[in-house]
Amino acid sequence: MRKHFRVHGDNIVECERVVKYITQAVNLTSQSKHFSSLACLTVDIDFEYEGELFQWAIEMFPGFSKDNRGQRWKSNIFEALKDNGSFLDETPDVVITKVEDNLETILFAIEFCSALQAGNQAWQRSGRAYSIGRAKCPYLYIVDFVKYELDSKTREREALRFPNPAVPYSYISFSKYTGSFVAQAYIKAEEFRDNADIFETFKNEWFSESLISEFVINKMGGIDTNETEKRIINNNFNVVTFLAAKNKGTDRFVVDDWKILYETGANIIEFAKNRVNAFNFEKTIARKSYTDEQGVAEFMEVVREYSIGIASKDLPFGVIPVSKINEFTAKLKEIYPDINSGFDVLETLIEDCVICMIKGFKPRGDDNRPDRGVLPLAAMLASENAYIMSYIYGPLIERNYRLLLSNPILLSEISGFWRAFLSLSDFILIDSPLISDSKDVALKFIDNRNIKQQYLQEIETGNFSRPPVSNVPNSYREDDVDTVLHFMFSYLLENTFEGMCNPPGGDWSGLSVYLGSCEYRWLSLPRVSNNSKRPDHVSEIFIENSKPLLFVIESKERGNTLEMNIGNRLKAYIAWLMNFSPSVYKNNGEWHNADEVLSVDNFDMVSVGAYIDDTRYNNENILEKSNCDLLFLFTPDESVGLWKLNIIANPISTIAEEAKAILYHQLRGKKDSILLE
Repeated sequence: MRKHFRVHGDNIVECERVVKYITQAVNLTSQSKHFSSLACLTVDIDFEYEGELFQWAIEMFPGFSKDNRGQRWKSNIFEALKDNGSFLDETPDVVITKVEDNLETILFAIEFCSALQAGNQAWQRSGRAYSIGRAKCPYLYIVDFVKYELDSKTREREALRFPNPAVPYSYISFSKYTGSFVAQAYIKAEEFRDNADIFETFKNEWFSESLISEFVINKMGGIDTNETEKRIINNNFNVVTFLAAKNKGTDRFVVDDWKILYETGANIIEFAKNRVNAFNFEKTIARKSYTDEQGVAEFMEVVREYSIGIASKDLPFGVIPVSKINEFTAKLKEIYPDINSGFDVLETLIEDCVICMIKGFKPRGDDNRPDRGVLPLAAMLASENAYIMSYIYGPLIERNYRLLLSNPILLSEISGFWRAFLSLSDFILIDSPLISDSKDVALKFIDNRNIKQQYLQEIETGNFSRPPVSNVPNSYREDDVDTVLHFMFSYLLENTFEGMCNPPGGDWSGLSVYLGSCEYRWLSLPRVSNNSKRPDHVSEIFIENSKPLLFVIESKERGNTLEMNIGNRLKAYIAWLMNFSPSVYKNNGEWHNADEVLSVDNFDMVSVGAYIDDTRYNNENILEKSNCDLLFLFTPDESVGLWKLNIIANPISTIAEEAKAILYHQLRGKKDSILLE
């Protein structure tokens, strides 16, 4: 009997990455795709693995129920995680479940990261690992290693930047003290070169691609994963030592320090305090990040004097040993005499206190997203039982500050950013300019221990089963347009190559084209350049004795939201990108650095606006406004369980009718998948 699994994901591409990890590691005997509902693609696979035969149906649910327009699905898969202690407003890229006996059970979760892992970006997603891991749900954070930062004008590679070793180590320490498998797993990125001097000490066996496949297959197949998990964590640690060896100086942990921590399981705070070459915590804050009216500079100086650095002096947190708490508190009273008495509570502490420096908010008060991960990172390293004082100095929106003072629980419910601060801070010291007519400085010390205790209470049930989520959505959205486009260009149409498919929730890390026998790929793509717009989808159709047709597509839920002249802007983006040599190319399965520039004249470009048709809007007006060559109008037909497609060609386009004819010719033979109008 075919076993039924589901992949709930941010988008269709990330759902399919899970399937790929299975199919690339087994002896696949058959594979087919079909729509199990108009919103869900299902892949049926038959395969041999470890001498056994398996038959699986993997149903993909793209688009989580997490936006402001109401739930996409009739029930939320994350409720099972919340019932087990996952309280942050953080969701992984995919959640994998098994459906059996009229129950759907969460098996594990995965996060994919193809972005540059350096600076504060390295801990931007720590909240996801923390939130999933504390619910005792297995969690993998898959990292493309390594990524170059590119010059914004020339797109030339700049120096490689690496994360602080404390970030990957935090996954290991979190796994140890929670007993839940949480790990970073590294896969070889396109630009990694074995022969580069900087990777001389890096061993290819530290990459975990095959182990990821092994973990996914075994976890879904009900096979013990303990040994696989140990090997992934060991590789995780090997990368920690590689990164630590790159960091020189006396103000950070060295390789031997990390080895002692790993082998003994010592508490990192105690280790930092007792380390022979202990160093101070000295967070660097740009002068432009605070005003003369704030006490930020004085606070930093006091923290530097009394603190000890954890892992590295330039991480955004350090520890004030309990032996120095009273002296530290006395200095705080001098800096902030207006809240003098509020600090008295610190003098009652009988444990060390971690100080986290958090900007929190940008000049207009919107979230500085990487700061969302600071407290989870600290909790993963030091355990959530450590005392933490958060120092927030970025500009605050006045209404949020007033709500913090009057109803902090409500603020945490409406703001995932504030929830991270309120759920993991014992104390909060705010020294922030208010975004208001008065331009006052918000100055407040908050004893937040009761709220933290409410969030951290042990509530896990160990039950990750719920009635199955209906595969019929509450409404059809852009997620569905992206799914159908991906289905068409990766499965239905012949002689095609899908070079980019990045729906909402994707990372836009690269775009590929195929020319001759080579795939050429540009990495680290900007969103806009010179009034052009990065497409959501790029696919090729190869025409015998003609140039490939390069479809550059903007997908929307509704056509009226297509931007003015978007068709020309999509083409302009490709033309601009092809002024630069691709980052890499491959023609034999291995990526190589590229240095030749491809001419855009090698392709005939077709701009497309794709959306769900809506009789309230005039498609001819949308065509004229968008200036696309083609419009793809999708209509869900639940009576037959298929998507209808109507393609409108722009009469002033020289390529539109030819491209439409080619698409119609191929799709007419796929009546069981797409209905042509």
